Amino acid sequence: MTAWAPRLTLDGAVINDEVEGGNSMNFSQEIVQEFQLAQLNYDVSTGVGASGSVNIVTRSGGNDFHGSAFYYYRDHNMAAYPGLVRIPLALDPFFQRKSPGFWVGGPIVRNKLFFFGSYEHLSQVSAITDVNDLASLQPLNGVYGSPLHYNWINVRFDYHINEKHNMFFRYTHDGNKNLGPYSGTGNPSAWVQNSNWSDQFIAGVTSVITPNLVNDLRAQFHYWQNNAPAAPASACVAPCFGAGLPAVTGVIGSSYIYGVGNYPNGPQFHQSKSGEIIETLEWQKGKHRIRGGVDFERSYTRYKPWNNCFPACISVVAPELIPLLGGGAFPAGSFANVANSVNSTAALQSLPIFGLNPIESYAGIGIGNGTWPGIYEPNVGSFNNRIHPWIADTWKARPNLTVNAGLGYNIETGLFPSNIPLPKYLAPILQGQTGGVPYGLGAPQSNKKNFGPMFGFAWALGNDKKTVIRGGGGMYWDTVPVWYQFKSTAAAGPAGDGRVTVAVNAFTNIFPNQYQQTATGVQPLPIGAPLPTNALSTITLGQFQQILAQQVPVLQANVFGNTPTSGPYSVTSIQLLKSGVDIFPSKYPEPRTYQTSIGVQRELPWGMVLSADWVRRQGENESFGALDLNHSSVIGGPVIPRCATTPDFNPNDECSIGPISFWVPEGHNRFNGLLAKLQKRLSNRLQFTASYALQKLTYENAGANLLNYDASYGPILAKQNFNFAVTVNLPWGVTLSLNSSVIAPTPVVPTISGIDLNGAGNTTYPLSFAVPGLQYRCFLYSCGNSDLATAVATFNSTQAGKTALNGVKVPTLSLPANYHLGAPIVNQDIRVTKLLSYKERYHLNLFGEVFNVFNIGNLTYGNLGLTSPQFGQPTARVGQGYTFGSGGPRAIQVGARFIF
Repeated sequence: MTAWAPRLTLDGAVINDEVEGGNSMNFSQEIVQEFQLAQLNYDVSTGVGASGSVNIVTRSGGNDFHGSAFYYYRDHNMAAYPGLVRIPLALDPFFQRKSPGFWVGGPIVRNKLFFFGSYEHLSQVSAITDVNDLASLQPLNGVYGSPLHYNWINVRFDYHINEKHNMFFRYTHDGNKNLGPYSGTGNPSAWVQNSNWSDQFIAGVTSVITPNLVNDLRAQFHYWQNNAPAAPASACVAPCFGAGLPAVTGVIGSSYIYGVGNYPNGPQFHQSKSGEIIETLEWQKGKHRIRGGVDFERSYTRYKPWNNCFPACISVVAPELIPLLGGGAFPAGSFANVANSVNSTAALQSLPIFGLNPIESYAGIGIGNGTWPGIYEPNVGSFNNRIHPWIADTWKARPNLTVNAGLGYNIETGLFPSNIPLPKYLAPILQGQTGGVPYGLGAPQSNKKNFGPMFGFAWALGNDKKTVIRGGGGMYWDTVPVWYQFKSTAAAGPAGDGRVTVAVNAFTNIFPNQYQQTATGVQPLPIGAPLPTNALSTITLGQFQQILAQQVPVLQANVFGNTPTSGPYSVTSIQLLKSGVDIFPSKYPEPRTYQTSIGVQRELPWGMVLSADWVRRQGENESFGALDLNHSSVIGGPVIPRCATTPDFNPNDECSIGPISFWVPEGHNRFNGLLAKLQKRLSNRLQFTASYALQKLTYENAGANLLNYDASYGPILAKQNFNFAVTVNLPWGVTLSLNSSVIAPTPVVPTISGIDLNGAGNTTYPLSFAVPGLQYRCFLYSCGNSDLATAVATFNSTQAGKTALNGVKVPTLSLPANYHLGAPIVNQDIRVTKLLSYKERYHLNLFGEVFNVFNIGNLTYGNLGLTSPQFGQPTARVGQGYTFGSGGPRAIQVGARFIF
C-alpha cells in the first residue's frame, strides 16, 4: 500500500473518510467557485496528507441575483454495448442516468447579507456486466441493473459585518443509496445495499486587525453515517445464484474476484462525527509574509457492527485447475462429483475449497460481534485528536526571487490501541525474529516527533522575467486508517472483545475418505484433522458449510461471553484461538514522504506557456498491509510451534494453528517523474493544454515473499501518460471541446498457480522468482513478449518436472499463440455546446457529449496465470463495471442549462 489518500477539504475543512480513505462527502460541482490541487511540495498549512491535497472553495452570493437550472441525460439507446462480449440473456441491457438541478444566489440585504443555494439529484441505473474467463464459469455471466440515487443540497450565507470583519455560514448535505457490487463487477448475490447520510456545517470569520495583519477563524461539524447490509436474496435473479453462501472471494486459476456468495465486507453500520477548528494569522512585514496557525480536529468513529466474512470468505478451485494443482495424484474418483460447469448453487458447492491464509480482514472465517469499539474500555479507541500547528514565511528576497520556508508538526492521539499491551504469547515473534516490525510487547502509543519542514523558491530570469526556475522540497506526514485497529484489539485484547478472523485450519474434517495435497504428496485427511491451507483437498464448498455450521458455535462458546469492561485481564482471544490477523506491533510510525522538485517555465508568444518539471517523492514506513509473521505456511514454520490438537483452547499452551499477521510499516516507494506541458490561454477563440508524463513508481509486494520483501520490488505505475485538451469558440455561439488521452499499460507479473519453489508459502508464484535476472513486475515497463518467451523457456529447462516444496509437480509452461499482457487506454471525448441568449441576461446552453468517440476497446487482461487456459486473453473492457465514464464503452450524453 502506497501513501494514503490526498487530503480533501471544503472551504478549508477536512472531509476525508478517516476510516478507509477517500472522501466522506460528495457534492454538486455547481457549488465550486474554485479549487486548489497540489500533488507535490504543497503548503505547510495543509496538515496530514503525504500524497497531495485538494481544497474546494464554494460559491457565495453577491449584489445581483444569478442562477442556473440544468438537466443531463444518457441511456443505453445512445451507447455501445457495455461488456466485452454480448451475453445472450442481455443483448440490449438497460441503463440510464438523469441529473437535474439548480442553483441561485443574490442579496438578502444589499452590500450586507448574501445567500447561495443549490440542489442536484442524480438517478441512474448502471449495467453491471459480469463476464468470466474460464469455460466452467460461463454460466455466471450476466448483466445486472445497479440503481443509484444522490441528493446534494447546499446553502451558504455571507455577512459583511463591517469594513474589517466578514463571516460566512454553510450547510452541505450528501444523501445517497445504491445496490451494487462491492468491488468490480460480480453476481448480485455478493452485492451490497449501500446508503450514506453526510452533513457538513461550517462557519468562518475573517478579520482585518490592521492593514498588515489578518486573522481567519473557521469551525466545522461533520457527520457521516453509512449503512451497508448485504443485498437481499430477492436481488439475485437468474442467471444469478449463490445467495446465502459464504463469500466466494476468488477462484483459483481465474481472474474472478468477489463474484458470488455473501457480501464479503459486511454487513456493516458506522457513524463518524468530527469537529474542527482552523485558526490562521497572516502578517505582512516588509518583504516578508509571515503566516501561522493551528488545525485541530477531534473525530469519533463507531461501527455497530462490522461483521465481515459472514459466515466466511473462501476461495474455490476451478475444475480446469484441479489437474494442475496435483489432482491427478489423488485416488481415482476423488473429484468425480465436481461439476464441470458452474451453473447453479449446487454446482458451485461441488467445487473444492482452497483455504488461503487470512493475513488481513477480507479472508478466512469471521467469528463474534464486530461492534467497535468493543466492550473493553470503549472510549479509548473511539476518539482521535489530530493537531497540526504550523508557521511559514514567504520572503521577497529580490524583485525576481521569492523564497518560502515553513515548519509543521502533526500528532494524532487515537490511531493505535494504546490500552492493549501485547500478550506474552506473541513473544517468540515480537521478541525473536520480528519480520521487520518493531521489537517488544508494549501497547502502541502516539508518535510525538512528526515534524515536517519545507522549502521552496521561484526565480524569474532576464529583464522580461518570462523564464522562471522553480523548485523546492519538504517532508510530509500521512495517517493510518482507523479500521486498522478493529481486528488488533479483537485478537490481542481481552477474550471475546470484537470480531476475530481465523483460517480454515481452525476447523477440522468431519467427513470420511478425504484427501489433501501435502509437501510429501497426497495424504489422507483423517476425521478430526485440521483443514489444509494453501493446498488442494477433496473438501468441497458444500462440505465446508456443514463444518462451519457444526464448529463455529464451539469456537464462539469458548472465546466469547466473559469480557471485562475495564481493568486487568489475563486471557486474550489469540491465546484461545491460537491465530489472529491485523495486529499492531508495539510501535508503528506513521508513513511519511520526502518530496523534491525542480522545474522551468517559459512564457512564449501567442499566449502560450511551456513548462517542464522533474519531481521525486520518496515514501518511508509505508504499510505493507498485514503479513503473517508466524510464517504458518512457510517451509520450516511456524515460529510459534504448531498445536498438537485442533482446536486448543488452553491459554497456557504456547502453540499456534495458523497465521498470526501484523501490520508491517516497512514499505518504501520511489516516484520519479518528468512532466512537460504546453498551455495556450484563451485568445483568438482557442485555448488548449498538451501534457506528457514520463514516470516510474516502484514499491514492494511484500506478501509475495515473506522471506525476502525486496524480491518483489518493482514498478507499479504506467510508464507514460499523454493528454491533449482543446476548446474552440466557433461562430454562431458554438463551442467545440475535445479531450484526447493515451495511458500506457500498467506493469504486470505473470504467475504460476499451485507451486511454492522458495518455501515462503506463496502458491501464486511469480515467474520472476523462478527465473534469475528477471525483474519483478517488469512486463509492460521494460520487458516484453520476447522476454516472457525466454523466461518460460528457462523455467521449463530448469524447473519443470521437479517436485515443488509444497509437494506439487512443477508443470511445463506453454504460451498461447496469441496473447497480450495488457494494453494502453486510448480515449477521445468530444463536447459541442450551442449558446442561445436573450436580452444579454438570459442564456440557454444546449450541449451533447460523446465519451470514447471511436469506441476503442480498451481491453483489460486480468488472467496472467501461466497455467490457466485463458492466459493473456481479454477479460473485460475498461469501465464495463459501471457503464459511465471516459475510456469505457462509447456513450452519448445530452443536456441543457439555463442561466440568468
